[in-house]
Amino acid sequence: MENNYNVILLGPPGSGKGTLSKEIVEHFKFNHLSTGDLIRSYIKKETPLSIKLNKVLESGELLSDNLMIQMVEERLKTFKNGVIWDGFPRTLEQAYKLDELLTLKKQKINAVILLKVSEEIIIERISLRLLCPNCNAIYNSKLLPPKNLGICDICQNKLIRRSDDDPEKIQIRLSEYKAKTKPLIDFYKKQNKLFEIDSTTSIQQMLKTFKGIKNDND
Repeated sequence: MENNYNVILLGPPGSGKGTLSKEIVEHFKFNHLSTGDLIRSYIKKETPLSIKLNKVLESGELLSDNLMIQMVEERLKTFKNGVIWDGFPRTLEQAYKLDELLTLKKQKINAVILLKVSEEIIIERISLRLLCPNCNAIYNSKLLPPKNLGICDICQNKLIRRSDDDPEKIQIRLSEYKAKTKPLIDFYKKQNKLFEIDSTTSIQQMLKTFKGIKNDND
């Protein structure tokens, strides 16, 4: 039986969307669409679009709706079943467009998970975050350090800090989130699709909560 269950993960940068989505994919065999990974894959292509994307990424601002939708629509064509939507939609315009794209596939958004976490914890998490530029594995120098200092456990590549992970740019991204993404909370709440998960709990507890939400909404 096809898995046509679509889940959106909402939350500010550093709330744990990437970590939870990867665990859900592993345990429940979903497709995974991460806008962060999607953007980085385009940047590596070294095209005029990649140069534009890189400039926006370094500024800490969000991409335009049109640009983001264009990349998502292209990637969605490669998926047959349901998706964990990690970082998309981020605006109401993107939400409307996603509904259109899923309707064409005779699918819908089944649940929206809002990850709850304080701003203080977010800033601490992001400021200590390390990224593998080769395989996109994410570490935290305090909470989830690599086995060998500065080296990726998976591919042995040298870890880096993202250019937009300094405190000043984190504040820009949080302001963007509050202005553009929070309206989505009311949008999906009115549809009775919004559920909350405390992202300061263990990943095992988060997965257990997600499983309960999914079972109640299948």
